Amino acid sequence: MADPPSTPASPAPALVAAGEVRLACEERGSGEAVLLVAGGAMDMDQWDAQMAAFAPRRRVIRFDQRGVGASDGPPDGYTIEQLADDAIALIGALQAAPCVLFGNSLGGSVAIAAALRAPAAVRALILAATGAGPAGPPMPPETQTEMFRASALPVVEAAAAAQEIVFAGDYPRRHPEVLQRAIAKREANTAPLIATLGPLQSVAAYDPLPGLKSLRVPTLILHGARDRMVPAGNAALLAEHITGAQLRVLPDAGHGLVMEAAGPVNAAVLEFLDSL
Repeated sequence: MADPPSTPASPAPALVAAGEVRLACEERGSGEAVLLVAGGAMDMDQWDAQMAAFAPRRRVIRFDQRGVGASDGPPDGYTIEQLADDAIALIGALQAAPCVLFGNSLGGSVAIAAALRAPAAVRALILAATGAGPAGPPMPPETQTEMFRASALPVVEAAAAAQEIVFAGDYPRRHPEVLQRAIAKREANTAPLIATLGPLQSVAAYDPLPGLKSLRVPTLILHGARDRMVPAGNAALLAEHITGAQLRVLPDAGHGLVMEAAGPVNAAVLEFLDSL
């Protein structure tokens, strides 16, 4: 199936004051707001296909979290809880409450934390490739080894190796511009190292399960069956703990499902949004 149409990232996103930081932000469309929360160390570009698909029917907002892209990169504050507070502050600054939070990977953990910390600000949750915390199935040892080896490579080689882990299919080969753009942004980013390591360490320790029973918002959980970083059993565990959650596992997708399986992901999300 052909990839859905996408739109390039804005060359100069607006900087919005969200609590103690300014976050690079782009929004399109009108109506009920959908806030897109990217994965760890990923910038808003990962949401190109979602912006194109959702903006004709919703107000869609994407942003770079602290320490990513053009957003402020302070020397501390890179916990899941702080990132959630940033997202809550952004919702307030943009007068977007109550909004749908669509989080991917680490962004899903941030979305859960935001919904637990500010339930009045959240209309519904969409969680893609999101971990269930220490109780969930861990990353396979062979994937950990590949990621460790990739981390020791120069930026270009490391980014290429990471794509082989993130995507299950040939998306990187069909879209070489994605890698080129990611490398350019990575090399231009002057945020402290903690901006990369902090969120990854925090999400590894973050345990959402104790609070999930208190969630009272419609929730859609999406996961790739071929996810090598966050095994699909995590999605099933989240669904067990969130009352009324819908679970969809995409058989041919990996951890990067919002990009490589954008067509079925967007169709599932729009169906879910229309049901609210």
